Amino acid sequence: MSALFRTGLFFAALPFRTKLYRSGGWPSIVAEEEPLKVYATFLRRFFSKQELLAALDRADQYIERQGSRPMRFRLTLNSDEAYPPLLKRIFDPPPVLFWKGSELHGPGVTYVAVVGTRYPDRITIEAVDRFADCLIDASSVSSLYRICIEESLPQPSLFPEEREVADGVDLVTVSGFALGVDERIHRASIYRRVPTLAVLGSGLEMITPVSNRYLLDEAEERNAELAFVSEFFPDDPPRKFAYPRRNRIIAGMSPLCVVFQAGPRSGALITARFAIEEGRDVAAFDHPDLYGVGKNEGARHLLAEGASRLTLFAA
Repeated sequence: MSALFRTGLFFAALPFRTKLYRSGGWPSIVAEEEPLKVYATFLRRFFSKQELLAALDRADQYIERQGSRPMRFRLTLNSDEAYPPLLKRIFDPPPVLFWKGSELHGPGVTYVAVVGTRYPDRITIEAVDRFADCLIDASSVSSLYRICIEESLPQPSLFPEEREVADGVDLVTVSGFALGVDERIHRASIYRRVPTLAVLGSGLEMITPVSNRYLLDEAEERNAELAFVSEFFPDDPPRKFAYPRRNRIIAGMSPLCVVFQAGPRSGALITARFAIEEGRDVAAFDHPDLYGVGKNEGARHLLAEGASRLTLFAA
């Protein structure tokens, strides 16, 4: 087991500290063999000696359990070139990301975040499928605007320089592997051979919900690219506080966040707010079939605030 994995596991094993993130998050982490020595001053600001030693012990125990078996995942530190470049720019980029599955990261990739309700209406499911069709014809985020997104503001993009950078690279859909819209965009991407990435609120060894694991088989059967990423220790179970942390990664990786059906208290709005705070573009879907109470007020509010509108159905 390399020093890189020990370093990554150590940082992932440290407990969550709100104060750390309010202070700007982690510094640039390098693959040093002794992170306790290299980052001692920084770590002592937020963690006790017992917590630091416990994290190191957890990392070493995990490595010992693995023995000589090859690792079933990869990792990238926030100092690596392979680390998603837009994620490096957010207020608190994770110090380490664990990856599993297809190689869906690097300079030739642009991520498009897709989020929404766990209980989509039929019209929303059809809209997600139509959006996936648009992705087949799009070569960049800019071309997505030309194909199926209507600008809502005189200065259309909240992040114009990133939209220019996006031209000529591969688009990858990003979502949270939850039920509903998340599941649908992953599945629609797999069926159309559009690469897709699931950001987890748990470790890579605890992929949930179990009911969505059929997507791994479908990706393999169709020779489609599916990957998983997490900032959490590999065997961490899903926890309530982890989902907003996951959402900031989904938004932070992407120059564009697309919201399909969000009620007034939808978790998808957390992702959209992260995107807005980081200066990214936001687009939202609405339809007359979603005018019922509790259906899509959240997405409608985003549109009223200036989010771009998805044009997936003829007026």
